[in-house]
Amino acid sequence: MREREFVLAAKASGLTQPRILFRHIFPNITAPLITQATLMFPAFLLAEVALSFLGVGLQEPEPSLGNMLNAAGDLTQLQARPLLILSPAIVIFLFVFSVRLVSYGLKRRPSY
Repeated sequence: MREREFVLAAKASGLTQPRILFRHIFPNITAPLITQATLMFPAFLLAEVALSFLGVGLQEPEPSLGNMLNAAGDLTQLQARPLLILSPAIVIFLFVFSVRLVSYGLKRRPSY
């Protein structure tokens, strides 16, 4: 972005670097940054959940959705309390789904 014509024109007109950054570059990169962040945030959560589920991530005293899902592998507890045991999966689904909806809404938002 810093090599685009409007940035070079701003440099040629004598504007300072912070003014060019906040006035010309930053407004043009906010939409891609927001989209990238909303796409990567669920990926980070799912990576942590997968690592904790496999036993490589956070260990047992620390609360983690992956550790809670690992506890759901016991079929006797799953039959006794299915909603309590499967609640981490429901939370993961709702989190990823809501972040994707926010991402979709931000992409469809008109930029001014």
